[in-house]
Amino acid sequence: MKKQKITLLLLILIINVGNAQKKWFEGSLILKNGDTIIGNLKLPLINKGVLVNYHKIKFKKSEKDKEFEFDHSNVNKALIKERNNKTAIFEYVKTSRSKYQLFKLIEFKKVKLYARTVSNSTMSLGMIGGERGFTSSTYYSSQDNEFYVLRKNEKIASPLITLPTNMSASLFTKSFRKRAMKYFSDCPSLVKKLKKREFRESQILKVIAEYESCE
Repeated sequence: MKKQKITLLLLILIINVGNAQKKWFEGSLILKNGDTIIGNLKLPLINKGVLVNYHKIKFKKSEKDKEFEFDHSNVNKALIKERNNKTAIFEYVKTSRSKYQLFKLIEFKKVKLYARTVSNSTMSLGMIGGERGFTSSTYYSSQDNEFYVLRKNEKIASPLITLPTNMSASLFTKSFRKRAMKYFSDCPSLVKKLKKREFRESQILKVIAEYESCE
């Protein structure tokens, strides 16, 4: 019985990941040469449980047209139409000296907050359907579980919340609180609140808002 439950949960996970990979969205690409192309976009889905991930955006003018691929070398921004008639902005962000990854932009005055949804097929079944996600918000998807932050004078984004590659790696992954205290060290009042554990991961927008008001 236990084996059947595990098999069923894994099957559900595989189906969900497969469905996400099939999704096409109406939107546009703003290219680095200044051109804007309008059509249908398919965003890359990141799985922390595999060695190699696909980071390119797929584009086609219409459903029957040929597909083209774009990445950080030729894309400035990707714009996606959401259900609420708002436009989500996606940018390739430098997360290390040689790596660029696609994130949804949540822009503030002092910093840019970048959000994305990643999966991990190697995580324990206890993580499936757990409380790792975030409550619904107009700023980010309830599925977003990784967040990076970038000041205007910085070239490489810093992680605030990340999903570990596997359960053993989770033991060595820095907590949101420790990362936030280090990154926002120039705001003593915020650091003090973080030390007192006044903010949880799900309150990341409140943390950024607190930093924005810090003088």
